Amino acid sequence: MKEKYIKVILISTFSVAVIGLGYVYKDEVKSFIKKVFGGNLFFDKSLQWWREGSWGIKTYNALMELHPDFRGQVKKFFDEVEKELGIRMIITSGFRTPSQQAALNESIQASPNYSFHQYGFAIDVNGMKEGQIIIQQNSSRQKWIDSGIVNIAKKNGLEWGVNDGDSDRVHFFVRPKGKTASQLYALLKEGKTDSKGYVVV
Repeated sequence: MKEKYIKVILISTFSVAVIGLGYVYKDEVKSFIKKVFGGNLFFDKSLQWWREGSWGIKTYNALMELHPDFRGQVKKFFDEVEKELGIRMIITSGFRTPSQQAALNESIQASPNYSFHQYGFAIDVNGMKEGQIIIQQNSSRQKWIDSGIVNIAKKNGLEWGVNDGDSDRVHFFVRPKGKTASQLYALLKEGKTDSKGYVVV
């Protein structure tokens, strides 16, 4: 009987300790759960961009194909655009293989292996409202700026495909730890990838 009580006390003490550590390290625990479940538990069901209609499904799937280090940034970007602007973001192109990059027309600037798309660190997007595309590649540079989308993207650490020119207005990306696409390609050639083939930066 005494041993039974000792076991109960030990189990109770252990449980309290686990709960206490979970509270102290709640951010780390949350981050771990996100990695384990792919972030599924933390998608806001009040938002449409990731779940509404065929574009929602395509966008969600495209998001989950991005580099794991980039997904959270894109999700936060999309969440804030919908909450603050009422615009639903859709991904028209995300991760691409080298052959997919090569198959694109000549207006695409980056050649195979030298695009952030191929490492899961870039997205091409459109914006929707009430089921209609309201902003896309042929929308003017000023329209993109005035929409508020570019500002929210930059606030979340994304760069815009439009620099001094008027080129790739649908394109948003990050340079992971400041690395260029050429440097990511070098890591890939060195075999520095995880179990799913993503470059380890």
